[in-house]
Amino acid sequence: MTAPPPLSLPFRISTYSTLLVACVSLGYSEYDLVPESIVFTAVVVVSLIVSFFLEGRFSLGLGKANLLGLIIGIIAVGWLAVKLTRPSDSVLSNLSWPANLLPYMGPLVMILIPAKLFRPKHVGDWWTMQGIGLATVVLASSMTDDPFFLVLVALYALGAVWSLTLFFSNRSSGAIPGLPGHTEIRPQLAGTSASTDAERGMWKHALFWLATAGLVAFPIFFLSPRSTGERWAFTKTRIETGYNPENTHDMSKIGDLETNAEVAFEVRATNRDGTAKTDFDPNQLWRGASYSDYEIGNWIRKAYSSGHGTRFHVALPPEEYSPPNLGRGEYDLEFQGSEKVAGPVLSSPIIWVEGQQAPVWSVKNETPTAWSAFYDGSFLFPKPSSRTRFLYTQRTRPADEPGLGSAMEALAPFDSSQIDPERATLTRMRIPKIRDWAIELLKRFVSSGRLPQAVLSDADLRAGFILPPEHFEAVARVFQDYFLNSGDFGYTMKLRRIDKKIDPIEDFLVNAKAGHCERFAAGLALSLRALGIPAQFVVGFKGYDSGDDSKILIRQEHAHAWVEVLIPRTAPANFPFKNPENAKANRVWHWLSLDPTPGTFASAPSSGNWFDEARQKGVSFVTDFIIGYNPAKRELAVETVKSKIVEWSLDFGGGCALIGTAIWMRRRWRRRSTPTVFEAESELVWYRRYLASLKQSGYSPRFGQTPKEFADVVTAQLQTSPVAAVPVFVTSKLYRVRYAGSALTPAEESEVIAAISSLETALRG
Repeated sequence: MTAPPPLSLPFRISTYSTLLVACVSLGYSEYDLVPESIVFTAVVVVSLIVSFFLEGRFSLGLGKANLLGLIIGIIAVGWLAVKLTRPSDSVLSNLSWPANLLPYMGPLVMILIPAKLFRPKHVGDWWTMQGIGLATVVLASSMTDDPFFLVLVALYALGAVWSLTLFFSNRSSGAIPGLPGHTEIRPQLAGTSASTDAERGMWKHALFWLATAGLVAFPIFFLSPRSTGERWAFTKTRIETGYNPENTHDMSKIGDLETNAEVAFEVRATNRDGTAKTDFDPNQLWRGASYSDYEIGNWIRKAYSSGHGTRFHVALPPEEYSPPNLGRGEYDLEFQGSEKVAGPVLSSPIIWVEGQQAPVWSVKNETPTAWSAFYDGSFLFPKPSSRTRFLYTQRTRPADEPGLGSAMEALAPFDSSQIDPERATLTRMRIPKIRDWAIELLKRFVSSGRLPQAVLSDADLRAGFILPPEHFEAVARVFQDYFLNSGDFGYTMKLRRIDKKIDPIEDFLVNAKAGHCERFAAGLALSLRALGIPAQFVVGFKGYDSGDDSKILIRQEHAHAWVEVLIPRTAPANFPFKNPENAKANRVWHWLSLDPTPGTFASAPSSGNWFDEARQKGVSFVTDFIIGYNPAKRELAVETVKSKIVEWSLDFGGGCALIGTAIWMRRRWRRRSTPTVFEAESELVWYRRYLASLKQSGYSPRFGQTPKEFADVVTAQLQTSPVAAVPVFVTSKLYRVRYAGSALTPAEESEVIAAISSLETALRG
């Protein structure tokens, strides 16, 4: 029995490299989830390399190969059993079932490849290994959203198409045997060469078909509806910007923060004369929820309470609501909330007038209804009749000072012996390292002259380190400036933890010193609380986009966090005090909004390096339109295409014209520069007939191939045929006529024509 020809080198390279990239992709994607996966990946990669060099030289028998696969399987199952019995050490405790089992499927899938490597392989084994490689990449894709992973997927796709192309040629030559016990049916390559020389250029065909598939798939991907359902989230968390008014706010989240351009709510601003107001501050704050308790890395929002020592007094709702008169510059904001924002959002700071109606109202059953106001700037609002159209109105005006709310009276004077549990909540801070950090920073500011020496000498050391009210504002503003301008802290959307054993905000202040707005706001709030300054953590939005019909749009990517600090001021003239002690002290309180986040929403500066800029644009494209592609970004992309379709059409047409011109010039240059070795003179009719006969049977010379090289290739293909020597014979006569200048005699020409006739007869047969 004749031994099958060996596998071609290009086929072995393409197949093994495809499987190797698939395994590396899986190991890369789940390393953060299952660190042991790197061991499985290394074992499989080494097995692939060894098997590549031993292919055709050594193989285990079927029984030994199955035994090796059984041993590998037992080891893998034992490892999985250990993980199942110790869930606290694995992702099993962090994810719900069955998502928690998915990361462990990776190593189990990868070990199936070595079980097939060292055995004698038939056509079914090669198909099985390709299927395992595809399953490996699909599994890896579900566990990562790293832009670099797309490079690995692209390499896998190119290798897989190239391998399958060469698989067809090796199957036709018999190098890959068929299934045992089945009648072998090989594909026939009509007249094409299956040699190694011919296969070396087949990667171009693979690249062409991969590009064709991409041109079909990408438009479908961008135009098809995107799912809005929840997806499994693994330890390597993918976090989108967005408003989150839940009762607890987690500061320990890690992952890469990604922008979400979805519209959260709309606002229409109207001046008192009925005209549209358009002169908004680009950094306008939109206040959502406030949090007063901080426990174990979480901000906790308690139910509405009666006050923490300050409150503003509003008149009881009369039978007919009357909006307050806020004075010069007042205007109305008509909010249209949505199901994406749970609860009301208001312009910050909130402005009101003591003794008048609340500045926020909604219409229910065609009757304006005032909202009940609370100490912390929040409101108790009527239940909306429609979840998708939450309509309400706020009357406001520009603040007297940036971020400064209206004056409030204290329920219990600060110097009073009365216990005020709510005010105590705003100064509660139980993390000693943060307290020590804040005190040392305060001493630095005093020694540098940024704060007076009285800040330290007036501090009450009996209950920790408590500053008197007259220093609240100055200290709060200096601490805010430190976060903004010292250069010790930086803004980043890559949320990381350096030391997970300590409180996340302590880790941010002492170790990481980089984060997003929530960590900066939490860091400032806890630092001020450590010094006895009342502060609360606030979430909402910052900035806006202009919309149609005089509306402004606030998107999820505008979500933001900042700090509200309670500061004392001298009461304005004729302030209507309710408590005589407060009137005697002539002191009122204000909420002061402080934003400590540096460079929020600022784009990264240009490096001037074209490669870095191109890389940044590529990463942004992948993040926005591949990994983070959602309904909002799809709508935004459609609107962008509509607005720029004419401009892009001209660019596209110009690009096509340039490409067409380049192709035409290249072909023209090729015709001029390439020797016309196959364009025979009029007397070489016999050679043209020879070329036409070969072309009908699938043999055509490649670009740049000499007649002699072409004849050698055809002879090699016809080596077992009686006419195998005809191509070399005919080509020798061509060289004699064309280059030696010696014409054929009638007898010699008849001999050549007879040889060509015999070749035609053999090819037809």
